[in-house]
Amino acid sequence: MNNSDVACINCFKDKILREEIISFNKKGDCQWCGSQDVNVIPLYELGKLFRDVASLYKQNDNGIDTISFLFQDGWDIFSDKIENDPELMQDLTVSILKSGIPQKELFTDYPDYGESFQRQEPQLLEHWHEIAEAFLTGNNLIKETETSKVDFYNDLPGLLEVVFDDLAVSYEPGDIFYRARIHKDRYRTELFSLAELGAPPPEKAEAGRANLKNKPVLYLANNDKIAIYEVRAWKGTAVALAKVRVKQRVSVVNLLDYKLPESPFFKEEYLAWKVQLAELFYRLAEELSMPVMKHEQEQLYQSTQYLCELIRKAGYHGVKYPSSSDFGHNIVLFNPEHAEPIDLTYIKIDDIDHIYHELKEFEPVYDEGPYDYLFGNSLN
Repeated sequence: MNNSDVACINCFKDKILREEIISFNKKGDCQWCGSQDVNVIPLYELGKLFRDVASLYKQNDNGIDTISFLFQDGWDIFSDKIENDPELMQDLTVSILKSGIPQKELFTDYPDYGESFQRQEPQLLEHWHEIAEAFLTGNNLIKETETSKVDFYNDLPGLLEVVFDDLAVSYEPGDIFYRARIHKDRYRTELFSLAELGAPPPEKAEAGRANLKNKPVLYLANNDKIAIYEVRAWKGTAVALAKVRVKQRVSVVNLLDYKLPESPFFKEEYLAWKVQLAELFYRLAEELSMPVMKHEQEQLYQSTQYLCELIRKAGYHGVKYPSSSDFGHNIVLFNPEHAEPIDLTYIKIDDIDHIYHELKEFEPVYDEGPYDYLFGNSLN
């Protein structure tokens, strides 16, 4: 076997690939990185693993990225020795991708791996709001479209339930969270009661990231500073701050913990599904962390409302998600009766530390959201 027909353990940083090479139990010299008498493996043994990962990308004749750059940028697969020579990295990647494929099939059934590539469009994120709107409004538009979308629409809740089970965490009776409320009415001298630090009554419950209008939920923070931050109190504001105690065991879906697989070579099916879920949950967790703005159209909340509804229907009591402050997290309980305010303190905000930077010439005023297209020019 030619030295260029094998790669060695020193060519890769990826843990699973390195374990695969060790388990092959063959020593030799590697032409790619120059290592001698090291663990090696024939390229055809890696071919299918690499082609599965390549299915996450599509050939783009007008693109600028090589398939090897996308592999390395997304997954950090190759060792520094290989990465430091982009041409070598591309040659090795293409050689592995082509290895083990009959010549006739290579030109008819596979893309030209030597050309430029780009990521496949994340269809789960792309269609999420459409599906959410159909579910929340009873719109049958999706069911009237192509069969593949109907199947996706019908299968999605069941597929997500499996993921929710992996992400579930529990809180026990007595666990403490925090909730804040600004004392906005300067003519009200009476302090808020403990009951007023709970969820609002249905008739006063506005639509939020995790709830529909007139369907109250209980938004909580994991510490007092996060609770104050979440109500966006300003200097001189009086804020009622309550400790809130969990009354019964609750199970919530933790959106903080869903990450991309450490390696794309984990030899399981549904790599593309796992990648898209990681992107979707990251985006939805970010959206949940955004404050509700008075001027926003309620349609913007449908993406996270739908997620929360799926989680509730799957039997969970709430969702754990990041705070936009970057130094804590929040949870929302779907049933406000599952927790109760137990201690109330009034505070006054002495100062606010605003960290800022000057907007660059072409920097957008607001970060682009995935569903801004819904409103056309109304956001301009």
